[in-house]
Amino acid sequence: KPTLYARGGFISEKTMDEDRAGPVATLEGRWNVYRGGRDELARQLSDSELKSVNLELAARIQILKFEVQTLFYQSLAAAQKKTLLREELASNELQRKVARKRAASGVATGADELEFDLRGQEIQSMLKTLESEEQKNLISLKNVVRIPLTDSVTVKGEFPKIESNSSSIDVGSNPSLLKLQNNLEILAQEKTRINLAYKPEVDAFANVGKIYPTETLKKIESVIGIIVSIPLYDGFQQRSAQELSRLAQERAQIDFQKVQSDIAALVQAIEVERKEIELLRDINEKRLSYAQKYLKVTAQEYDRGVKNSPDVVGALEHLFASRMRRIDLALQSVVLSSKRLSLSNVNGI
Repeated sequence: KPTLYARGGFISEKTMDEDRAGPVATLEGRWNVYRGGRDELARQLSDSELKSVNLELAARIQILKFEVQTLFYQSLAAAQKKTLLREELASNELQRKVARKRAASGVATGADELEFDLRGQEIQSMLKTLESEEQKNLISLKNVVRIPLTDSVTVKGEFPKIESNSSSIDVGSNPSLLKLQNNLEILAQEKTRINLAYKPEVDAFANVGKIYPTETLKKIESVIGIIVSIPLYDGFQQRSAQELSRLAQERAQIDFQKVQSDIAALVQAIEVERKEIELLRDINEKRLSYAQKYLKVTAQEYDRGVKNSPDVVGALEHLFASRMRRIDLALQSVVLSSKRLSLSNVNGI
């Protein structure tokens, strides 16, 4: 854009013909008529740099969102496991009372009741561990989302149902990858800027006022002109700058290809893990069905004196271990789904 300045001061000049001193005061205007396209390129560079900052912000939000989801579902899993352990503790206590009645009637010994006592203590220990794990997850969650640590937070909800059929992951909109692509564009623009820096410049200018220090301030003087500047020699600075720009582009291209390769490998790993979780889920559901039948039969045979207390304890462990495993697989599945969605930069769960 054209510029306009008010300038004033005191000047002392000595020339071959005369010495003169006095105040000066002018209005000075200047307009860059032609700068080899550098102004437009500067605007493009500014837009590209702003885009890079926004992509960096999007990438950080993406990481933060995945971290929050992971911590939330880990806390949810711990809460559900605590509920299961309390149910197992209640079932164990029920069987312990049965063992006491059997011992009182002479059908079994006091060792049966001790077996259930031992298992009850193990469950209590597991509950304490889960409570500690849940508290640590909540502390991390509050820290990430900037909730005061003194505030009380309760995690409630259910694990979402994840579709078993996988769709392809479109990583084309991944902000980290887009940022690297944008950086390549910025480097290309920088290379163009280096070349444009050595284009001719045409400037128009005008000065109106008291330009030279004369004796009076009454005389109005003016200067109007056009200046053409053509760079001729810069000591090979342009060549050096171009070489540095070329090397920067090559390095950025390598970084881009590496990240692209890493993301592609991660996509494949996610698909392998997804299939593994589906298989393990099917296996665990069958195991859970068998464990339920096994506990029912074992409890009946224990009442008849065919089975012993370790058999009942073992049957309870099988059942609740399968139910615990169901929660673990649900947690793995939802975290994996969040990771898949974060790679494609769409709204997560």
